[in-house]
Amino acid sequence: MQMNILVIDDDIDYTDMMRMRLESWGHTATVANNWLSAMMQAGRNAYDLMLIDIETPTGNGLTACEDLCQNPKIDATPKVFITGCSDDASIQRCHELNAKYIHKSSNVFDELLQVIAELEASRAAPAS
Repeated sequence: MQMNILVIDDDIDYTDMMRMRLESWGHTATVANNWLSAMMQAGRNAYDLMLIDIETPTGNGLTACEDLCQNPKIDATPKVFITGCSDDASIQRCHELNAKYIHKSSNVFDELLQVIAELEASRAAPAS
């Protein structure tokens, strides 16, 4: 199942790599390298998944995500924080926002592929 995915991260090389990987998996990826762009994209388009960095020069991803989630459409969109932050408070906050957490490491694409597969399976399952 093709997904429309919003990638929010200030690292341009990383977002280029993420976009190429997502597209190689058959998904459409939109990149936002700052929170103003992310807010505009999220308000304009419907996404099946949002991949979010926590530490960006234009704002904290956890706080920005909380603000974005005031919009019910965005709140309902599954979110994954992919970040170099590994402190317990950040991980706990991700879970409080009902989001998945993936640490930026050499396993990031394997872990992301697993999250996407779980999301696709949940969407394919008949509602009960």
